[in-house]
Amino acid sequence: MNFKYIFILLQVIMIGKNLKAQAPVDVVLHWSVAAELMNGSSAALGFAGMVGGVSNDALIIAGGANFPDKLPFQGGKKHFSDSIFILERINDSFYWNKKNKTKLAEPIAYAGHTATPGGIVYIGGENEKGISSKAYVLSWNKRTQQVEKASLPDLPAAVTAAGVASVGNIVYIAGGDEAVNSSGKFFYINITAKKPEWQRLPDIPVPLANAALVAVKKKLFLIGGRTKSPAGISRLHSSVYYFDLDKNKWYNAANISDGNYNTPFTATAAFNIGDENIMLAGGDKGDVFHRIENYLYQMAHTASDNQKAQLLAEKNQLILHHQGFSTDVLLYNIQNNAWSKIAGMPYAAQVTTSAVPWGKDLFICSGEIRPGVRSPKIIRIQLEKQQHNAK
Repeated sequence: MNFKYIFILLQVIMIGKNLKAQAPVDVVLHWSVAAELMNGSSAALGFAGMVGGVSNDALIIAGGANFPDKLPFQGGKKHFSDSIFILERINDSFYWNKKNKTKLAEPIAYAGHTATPGGIVYIGGENEKGISSKAYVLSWNKRTQQVEKASLPDLPAAVTAAGVASVGNIVYIAGGDEAVNSSGKFFYINITAKKPEWQRLPDIPVPLANAALVAVKKKLFLIGGRTKSPAGISRLHSSVYYFDLDKNKWYNAANISDGNYNTPFTATAAFNIGDENIMLAGGDKGDVFHRIENYLYQMAHTASDNQKAQLLAEKNQLILHHQGFSTDVLLYNIQNNAWSKIAGMPYAAQVTTSAVPWGKDLFICSGEIRPGVRSPKIIRIQLEKQQHNAK
């Protein structure tokens, strides 16, 4: 198997009686394609907005949406999936399980999701019927070779593209898009409680969707995202906030940055790297996204058929020549409250994707690589730390 390598340097800070800097740690990121989604014996199109997580040492990825016939600007209809894929591994070999016949309760895409000890929880999302408030738990049964499904109470508000994270069996959901506006609501649920119920927490500082929610120890980091407006023009965010679980309060953190300039970053694959760092692998900086929204806004506010046709043609050309999303790999050091750009991805960035830790590795599961275009790739990132002696 061929690997692509990215070398980054992290400064690890040890907190003890006195603050002492340890020796630098070289972290080598080994990139490879672990597998590709299959449709029978041929490669699948891939999906945006899949549910993903590991249960009983199997990677479950499910649902999502794609355009199987034509791209959206060509008049293609979005297809929502209820399929469940199971990826298993033996050492460094990956294979798709063909025995599982389970489907999701209904087709769904863009549901917030997280892996817990009790299973993979997914909440909300959308399908042909609109935005959902449903919540479910998926778990892999090795004995039966099937996915087990359980329902949770409905979320009090229907949302799609929300940020979801977990600490143990407590699941948190922040924001998301409602029918007209982005949500500022913040809830949690203990999925192992005798009678699980959603509990309201202090609202997030800014209503938003497509943000990453990452749990690190007793803090939840809410990173980037966008805010929808009734006019259809989104506000993109480089903001970062964290919720202190002990203090039950939101705080500001450093804005997303490449080390020099702040940048919006939405629909990213986000991972915590130990207890010291958070890594974002690819994302949408929103420049083309904003231009598309502006075309749609102008089309909706002109009575001229000729003007509408011209705007539509310009929008379609913009989408047709879209160069893909940002491949920046950004790192946030929690102790230093500082961001840096550490590399570029060797593959096309996959957004509205599932970012899944599996053992010591990180996986980016399918996703959108250009408007309407999906990737079937399951990208594997292996982390190798090399400690050097301090001088």
